[in-house]
Amino acid sequence: MIEHELLGRSSLHVIMERLSKLLFELSNENRLNIIVELEKGAMKLTALSRKLEFTVQETSRHLSRLSGASLVMKNVDGSYHITPLGKQTIEHLSGFEFLANHSRYFKTHTPSLLPREFGSRMGDLVKCEFSDNVMQSFGTVESMMKAAEEYIWIASDYVLSSTLPLLEDAVSHGLEFRTILPEKLHLSAFAESHGPSFSSHGQERMEHRTLKKIDTILVLSEKEAVVAFPTIEGKMDYLGFQTIDELGHMWCKDLFRYYWETAIPILTP
Repeated sequence: MIEHELLGRSSLHVIMERLSKLLFELSNENRLNIIVELEKGAMKLTALSRKLEFTVQETSRHLSRLSGASLVMKNVDGSYHITPLGKQTIEHLSGFEFLANHSRYFKTHTPSLLPREFGSRMGDLVKCEFSDNVMQSFGTVESMMKAAEEYIWIASDYVLSSTLPLLEDAVSHGLEFRTILPEKLHLSAFAESHGPSFSSHGQERMEHRTLKKIDTILVLSEKEAVVAFPTIEGKMDYLGFQTIDELGHMWCKDLFRYYWETAIPILTP
């Protein structure tokens, strides 16, 4: 028993030591710039130093450290290329970049309720634009609905009454409309009391489902997406991110589909 515990501690120590060494090499901004540049293609020492405006000696020293960490490798012709480990490391760093760029937001908002696979893909959101103004966020959603040509998908704990005429117009023009709402809110009842009822001829293009709780707000069209995370108290304040980037849009689309598959269909009259 004690022997197994000692082996476990020893293995953990080795893992943490390797991780610390890797993170140490990545903690230097110049080394990060080098592997980012090498991800674009192999380069020789002189060309790389000229490109990044480093001295040859400085570049050589950093390349030596990166080679020692197996992040880059020297080719037979003297050029350097990024290794598969380096490439995977760069891809994972985009998640840290996204979180670092919006550190103030993530002091008070949490993505911890996301399914694990989406938390590990948060780097896909790195090109998102942040809005710290609720009214601006609402305006973005309304503009998105007006510009949509194929579909509008919404996962939210609330439906703005001002968007209902826009949604009705979208459905009447043949757009697909999907909603995921919390159990406490039914779109049909909300529309009836706060806005125009949807045209009967558009019912076949409308699908509504419900979840016990909405953990992430998503609004998508085929062109762009908006995503907002809950506060650490579990409330939605509608502050979040907008993206037209392909990776960011796909992240939002995949997450909506994930929730859609687990949501329960609700019927509208």
